[in-house]
Order: sequence, then C-alpha cells, then structure tokens
Amino acid sequence: MSTITELVGCAGNVVTGVYLAFPDARRISCNGHGYRLLTLQDTTGKISAYAWDTNYRGPVIDAPTAIRAKIKVKLHDHGAIVALLEASILPLPVATGLAKKAPKLNELLAELRKLMDQLTSEPLRSFVASVLADNALMEAFCRAPASRKFHHNYPSGLLEHSLEVAQGVAQNKGLGDEVRELAVVGALFHDIGKIRTLADAEQGIVMWPLIDHDQLTTEILAAPLRNLDAQWRDGAIALRHIWTRHYKRVHALGSATVAAEIVRLADRMGARQTK
Repeated sequence: MSTITELVGCAGNVVTGVYLAFPDARRISCNGHGYRLLTLQDTTGKISAYAWDTNYRGPVIDAPTAIRAKIKVKLHDHGAIVALLEASILPLPVATGLAKKAPKLNELLAELRKLMDQLTSEPLRSFVASVLADNALMEAFCRAPASRKFHHNYPSGLLEHSLEVAQGVAQNKGLGDEVRELAVVGALFHDIGKIRTLADAEQGIVMWPLIDHDQLTTEILAAPLRNLDAQWRDGAIALRHIWTRHYKRVHALGSATVAAEIVRLADRMGARQTK
C-alpha cells in the first residue's frame, strides 16, 4: 500500500493504494488519445493522475470518491505523475438530506450496540465500552445536535450522524479488518467535540466561536485513550491521527492514513445537505 509521498520512489513500478479521487475534466492529447484527468489525494499529499482510454479499466469517476487504485508511476522534470490502470470504488454513505423529525433515541442506541458488537478487536471494544460507560459524556452525546442550522440540527442529531458515518465506513470490506475497525471507531467519535461547542449551556455558546470541535476530541476522550495506550499503543496512535490528521506519518501507522481519509470523506458525504 503506497502513500502519495512514497510514489516518487516507485517510478516505473505498478503499485496499489487507497486514495480520494477528485475528477477534473476529460481531455484529448496532442496525438488524439482521450483521457480523464484526476487528482489522487491522501493525508500525505496529492498527485495528478491520468486515466487513458487505451489502458484504463475501471468505473468512470465523475464525483469525489474513495478508490482502491492500481497505478503506474512516472517521473518527469516537474515531478511525479501516475497513470490510473484499475480502480474499484469504496462504498461510502450517501447524502440523505435533512430528516423531517428527530430520530428515536432508543433506536439509535440499539444501532450503537449493534455496531459495537461487530468489532472483533478486543482493545477497540474495550475503548468504546469505556466511552459509553461515562454517563455524563453519553448524556451529552445523545442530546446534542450535529450542527446549529444545517444537517442533523435537532436533539440526538449528533449521535445519528456519527452512526451514519461509522456504518458507512464499516461497509468498506476491502480495507482489511484492522484498518476498517479503527476507521469505524474513529468515525463514531469524530464529532464528539460538539458536545461542548454545540451545547445548550453557556459554555457551548462561549466556546463555539473560539475553538473548532475537532481540537476537543482527544481531550474529551483522553482517559479512554490512555487505557487504549496500555492495551494497543499503535491503535491509540492511529485514532489520534484520524481525529487530528496533523501527525506526521512517521509517528503513526501507515494504515491510519487510509483510515483518516475514509473517515473524512464519509463525514463530508454524510453531512451533505440536499435541497
């Protein structure tokens, strides 16, 4: 599995990786061959990709999506580019628009228990259980909206949105069990900082303009993360990387780069508002 920064060292080789693919335009080269220009991106950077009509075998990528791609790396004077040879789409949740009414909390909690039961990693199961055992935290998590004016902007909207993103990530069977489960747990708690920034209490009103909710996640989950450090240090590092995306790759699992991008795209798609 090659990241964007590793591709320069792979010149001339065919490699596989998981990336976000952003379509640009369909073009014709000077010799008359057609191709589609794309940008591939992960947490380490981005690179131009060319899907040539003559050698690309895969689905048409006409919207931002996550893909598992087989690519051939080429070096030019201005840097590296890649030719897209094959690609498979990684399933992510579709935008469902604004709900007409708030969900039933007991149904959401049942979905949460079902999601937890699907985890096979004992350290991750223990981590999630320790978060759920914090009554004050869970009360706030179950009560808060996911936004003030946009998607899931009603009580329990935060829990509903978080579950939708986590369930969407769980569909990515091609990621491998360890990476997928890290991404599922990362997705489940990716917005938990909103229990402070979107709270009804005065604290939320004060904090909302001052700090982004993403910066509060590792603080809110500090105690469960310390416990996970003792059980599975690499897993704890990977979760911190998913929630911050500011760690250099040398300090985290390579797989966390994939997980962070999958969670970010799933969040973006799950939060998209339809009119």
